[in-house]
Amino acid sequence: MNPLLPQEVIDQVIDHLHDDPTALSSCSLTCRAWTPSSQLHIFHSVTLEPTLVQPLSHLLQTSPHIARYIISLKLSPATHHGAQGPYAYISLNIGIPAIVPRLSNVRKLELELLRSRFLEDTAFRALSEAFPHLRIIVARRCQIVGLDDWFTNLICTHPDVIKLEMLDCAFGQIDHFRRIDISPLLGVTAFPNISSLTWDSPSWIDTPGIQSLLSHHTLSRLEMLDISVTNLVMISDLANVISTAARSLKALTLRFNHLVVKCATVQALENVLQHCSALRVLSIDTVPHLFNSPHQRKWLEVILHALPASRLEEFYFRFITVGRLEYENRDWDAIFEILSLAKFDSLRKIQLAPRDRTDAPSEPEELRRKASRLGERVKFLPYG
Repeated sequence: MNPLLPQEVIDQVIDHLHDDPTALSSCSLTCRAWTPSSQLHIFHSVTLEPTLVQPLSHLLQTSPHIARYIISLKLSPATHHGAQGPYAYISLNIGIPAIVPRLSNVRKLELELLRSRFLEDTAFRALSEAFPHLRIIVARRCQIVGLDDWFTNLICTHPDVIKLEMLDCAFGQIDHFRRIDISPLLGVTAFPNISSLTWDSPSWIDTPGIQSLLSHHTLSRLEMLDISVTNLVMISDLANVISTAARSLKALTLRFNHLVVKCATVQALENVLQHCSALRVLSIDTVPHLFNSPHQRKWLEVILHALPASRLEEFYFRFITVGRLEYENRDWDAIFEILSLAKFDSLRKIQLAPRDRTDAPSEPEELRRKASRLGERVKFLPYG
């Protein structure tokens, strides 16, 4: 078939269909000239789950060129119906060693719902030795209990990793767990220069196998930190993390997860935030106020006053309260007053997301009126 349009134009048209699998499938069957560009998007992101092990293995055997199109790989024992269990790992333990070594172009590896005790040594070894160009590791709702060292090695064997996301994962050591035979691990290096870290897990940095992960070498190169605080003990540890990353940190997101925060509790944060001279973006998320005492509700003011705002460009604040409306209004007045200071003139974007209150239906308009003193840089977002 002789195309009426240059191939470059056809490729651009197909690129615009990157999020439409049905259209891409039709394009791939139109003619041979359209197939490579279509397959590039069709197989960009692949999920390896029990019911797909055999089809994917067969596809890579009959069409080995497909492997180079796979850039993002998700491993999960859950099927598309949501079912999972020990038997699901039988397929994964066969599929991972057979399929993973073929995927040399994977840049993003996502581990979801994995329970380490069901994976066999061959699967662990395959994951550690594959993906020479890996850049992003995401672990979501995984149980890596007893395998902190293996997970550390997984990161160390991929020196190009720059982004790590730990979302609702469980770590820890247990004496009776079997020893994983993954030695010798080829190409083990020091920790890569991770520049982006998201930590939203109940296990904290005092977990033995994770302490080396969050070492001075790693933290001192962080540019983006998104971290959830679930108890008051974590705040002092969080202060140590921020202190180590202070000189390089450009974006900081603090999620307090419905935690009751008092002014005295954040004194450690106040001390370290003063040294975050490179900070460009600050986000404070899900902030509850459960006390009606103004003295106990001034901690946010403490944080804002502590910021070296000369380079701060964006501020995002999501606010929830179950206290009296009169105290909430005082909080907003204080926030607007602080953001009006000359030190925050560099802010180009201020995004506020207050939760609507049924007992104050006119509150959103009142907040907009108060925020008008900050100019057009203020934008109100829906809470959620």
